[in-house]
Amino acid sequence: MKQSVVYCTQPVRGKLYFRVASAGEDHYLFTQPFRLSLWNRYRFGVRLEDALDWSRCGTPAGRKVCEKLFKWIRYIEKEYGIALLRKSRKPSRRTRREDAGIAA
Repeated sequence: MKQSVVYCTQPVRGKLYFRVASAGEDHYLFTQPFRLSLWNRYRFGVRLEDALDWSRCGTPAGRKVCEKLFKWIRYIEKEYGIALLRKSRKPSRRTRREDAGIAA
């Protein structure tokens, strides 16, 4: 699995912008209201595996970020065809049927 890092950018107008960096690519994930605990944890980057670990989330805001991270990482994987959580990205059954010209 590639080394992926989740981080947030400098707070702008009370918002933190979460991003994921992996294999030289950088993708925007979501925006969260500013919380000092979140800023302290994510400003220098956290490995994706550690960011998704519920035992390290701590505060309610941290748990909310863990929930959002999983959802948005899955979306990024689907949208861009990259593998962040999974080792390889196989096309879905529906996509294979469409490529073969079989009506669903």
